[in-house]
Amino acid sequence: SVASSTTLTAVSPAGSSGSVDVTVTTSAGTSATSAADTFTYGNPVVIQRAATFPVNSESVMNSSITVNPQKVGDLMILSDQLHSTSVDVTAVSGGNSGKWYLAEQFIDTPNTLTFQVWYAVATGTGSSGITLTYSAKTTLPVELIADSFTSSLAVTWNVVASGGVSNASSTSVVFPTLRSGSAPGELYWGASEEHGTGVAGTTPGFVYGQTSEANEYLDNVRLSPNSTYSPLASQTPAGVATTAGVIFSS
Repeated sequence: SVASSTTLTAVSPAGSSGSVDVTVTTSAGTSATSAADTFTYGNPVVIQRAATFPVNSESVMNSSITVNPQKVGDLMILSDQLHSTSVDVTAVSGGNSGKWYLAEQFIDTPNTLTFQVWYAVATGTGSSGITLTYSAKTTLPVELIADSFTSSLAVTWNVVASGGVSNASSTSVVFPTLRSGSAPGELYWGASEEHGTGVAGTTPGFVYGQTSEANEYLDNVRLSPNSTYSPLASQTPAGVATTAGVIFSS
């Protein structure tokens, strides 16, 4: 578009890393190339799963899980699914990672469940335990899921969007509808607590996994900027379910 008599605004087409010449064509012809008209494409941001760690089966006041960060700078994710609305996790530590932050807390009152998603950035590699601190003692079961992702950038990680969904009794398992930001490298991560047996979803772009408790977790590492995502899964037989999701940027 024409911004002024001396300025044009254009959206660059897809291209490979490196410099290209930019020319302007009018009825009078095409502008000559010079060192002043170059545009440089950067390297695309690539995010991929680094490692998925063993999922802890549900147990009373489950308070630890062992992870093995692959690279300094990796995104470390931990979700806890607690069958209570009055007790939650107040702090997470360890895992060869820096400070742990709460990305999402969804309290599902109808299903009596608190769903939290925590994240940190790996500061070291090798096997290390993650420790959870609870607001009070509980005799109720907790399931933990740990996951990790790496980016081609030397990064810090941030939360772009998050949410939770309480599902009525159905075979459909609905994850939060979240909108990505403008960063070139973002991923959607979600997990579920289901009363039926989880069945991997087929939402394009999403990769699904299943825990030993028939719950599910999913990710999409190739989000388009400023786009909306609504992943689905299913369970058999029909039942209630709780889901949480977070979009992270690198």
